[in-house]
Amino acid sequence: MTKFKGLILSGGLFQFSTKGQANILKEFMTFTKCAGFRGRFEFNYVDDKNYFEDDMTIKQYLFRDMTNDLSKFDLNQTLEQRNSSHLNEFLFKRFDLDDSIKQVDHATAKLFSILKSFLATGQKVLFLNMESIHFAPGLNERLARIIKREIELKNRTIIVHGELPKQWQPFLKGSFVQLKNKSFEFVQRVTKQEQEVQSFQELESNKHAA
Repeated sequence: MTKFKGLILSGGLFQFSTKGQANILKEFMTFTKCAGFRGRFEFNYVDDKNYFEDDMTIKQYLFRDMTNDLSKFDLNQTLEQRNSSHLNEFLFKRFDLDDSIKQVDHATAKLFSILKSFLATGQKVLFLNMESIHFAPGLNERLARIIKREIELKNRTIIVHGELPKQWQPFLKGSFVQLKNKSFEFVQRVTKQEQEVQSFQELESNKHAA
C-alpha cells in the first residue's frame, strides 16, 4: 500500500491542489492512480458548479435516490439508520424542504450538493471542489461540525480542492500537492503548537552550537 493510499483510507480532511487550470476531476482521477488505487475508484464528487434543470423540491433532490414514495418517507428514521442525525441541523432548522430547488442561490445549491453526498450510500471518499464557492462564516462553522461528525462517525475522507475555510482547518491532516513534473507530494499540516515547539528546539540547538 502506498503512503497516499494509506492516508486516504485512514479518513480525515485533506486539501488537493494542482498546477495550472487543468480539468480538476481528471487530475483527481490521475492522482488516485498515483496513490495506488487500481480499477474503479468509488467516491462522491461535488462539482464547483451546480445546475438544477428539473423543477423539483429540495426534498426530492436530496432523497429521491432513497425511496420510491416520498410521501411515506421517514426522514428522521433514515438519518438515524445512516448514522446521520447530525444533518438535522440543516435539514429541519434552516430550510423548507418543500420549496423548489431551482429557487435557491448558487451557494445554497452547493450546500445541498454537499449534504446529498453525505447522505449517499456507501462511498467513503468525498471529493469537494470549492474553487469559487465561499460560504458565510456561520455556515462554515456549521459545516465544520458536520465534517467533524462525518470523520468521527464514519471514518470518512473529505478531499477539498480550493481555499479551505479557517473553520475547517482544525480537522486538516495535510495537503496533496501536484508538482511541476505532474507527480504529487503530501505536505503534512503543522499546528501552531508544533511550530512553537520546533522554533524552541531550533533556538536551543543554535544556543548550544554557539
